[in-house]
Amino acid sequence: MIRLDSVQLRWFRGVREGAIGALADVSLLVGRNNSGKTTVVEAISWAAEAWSGHPDGINRTRHELWTKARGEAQARFPWSSNDSAHKPSVAMQVGGVPVTVQARNGSTERVPPPGNDTSADRFVRAITVFRPADGFDPDIENSLWPELLKDRRDKALLVGLNEIYGLSLEQLQVLPDRKLLLLYPDCALALDVHGDGTRTALRCLVVLSALRGTLLCVEEPESHQHPAALGRLAAALCKQAKEQDVQLVVTTQSRECIDAFAKGAAAAHSEAAVFHLRLRDGMLDVRRLTADDHQRLDEQGLDVRLLDLYV
Repeated sequence: MIRLDSVQLRWFRGVREGAIGALADVSLLVGRNNSGKTTVVEAISWAAEAWSGHPDGINRTRHELWTKARGEAQARFPWSSNDSAHKPSVAMQVGGVPVTVQARNGSTERVPPPGNDTSADRFVRAITVFRPADGFDPDIENSLWPELLKDRRDKALLVGLNEIYGLSLEQLQVLPDRKLLLLYPDCALALDVHGDGTRTALRCLVVLSALRGTLLCVEEPESHQHPAALGRLAAALCKQAKEQDVQLVVTTQSRECIDAFAKGAAAAHSEAAVFHLRLRDGMLDVRRLTADDHQRLDEQGLDVRLLDLYV
C-alpha cells in the first residue's frame, strides 16, 4: 500500500526547517498553539497541488481552501521568504518516491515532475484536507453525491450516522434544490437544521467516502463533538479509511481525540502514532510516540500534549 512516509519543510511560513518521518496509517499531530500543526497540513496540501496540478479529492483547488482560511494575499504564495538564499521547499516521500516542490522566481518548481499516472502520482493528486469550517459547506455533498450513489456508498453513511448519534434514519436524499435531507420514520429534516456535530461528521464521512488510495488530513475533528460521539466518529473514520486504503493525518488539541483515534485505529487493525510538535526559533522539533507509548504516559498521569514540559 502506498503511504506518505515523511514530509520535510524548509522556509515554509513560520518553519525554517523541520521534518516528520515514519508517518503511520493514523498519525495524530499534537502540540501547543503555533507549534506547526496546521503548517504541516498546509505544506502537504500545497505540495500536492503544485506537484500534481490537480484539484483535491472533492474537486476543490487547494488555493480555494487556503484562501478561505487565510485570505487571498496569504494563500496565493504561502512561502515565508522570497530571498533567493532561502528557497522555500516541501519534500515528501510517497511510497519511497521523492516528491519535492520548491520556490523559484515567484513560482513553484516540481522535482521530479509527475510521472505517468503511477501509484504515487495518484496518491498525491487526491490528497485532501477537511477543516472544521468544511462542516458547514453544502458544496461537499452537492459535488460528491452523484458519485457516491453509483455504488450506493450512501448506505454506509446512513449506518455510520445512526451508530455515532443513536439516530433512526431510514434514508439520505439530495433534492433538486441541492438540499440534503435526513429521512426519519415520521419526518424529513434538512441536514443544515441539525446540530453542528451531526453536520460536520456527515460531511467529513462524505469526503472520506469519495477517496481511495490517498491521504485525508482532518483538522480538529473534536470540534462540536461530545466525547462519546467523538469516540464513535473516530472509530467510523478509522474503519472506513482502512477499507478504502486512505491514510489519515489528524491535528488535535484534545486528549479525548487522541484516545479516540488510538482506539479506533486499533479496532481497525491500523497502526497509530502520536507526533508531538514544538516550534522554536523557526526550527520544528518532532517527537514520535507509538500508541503504546501514549498509553504508558497516560497511565503515569502524563499528558502527551504537554510533552515539552517533561523532556
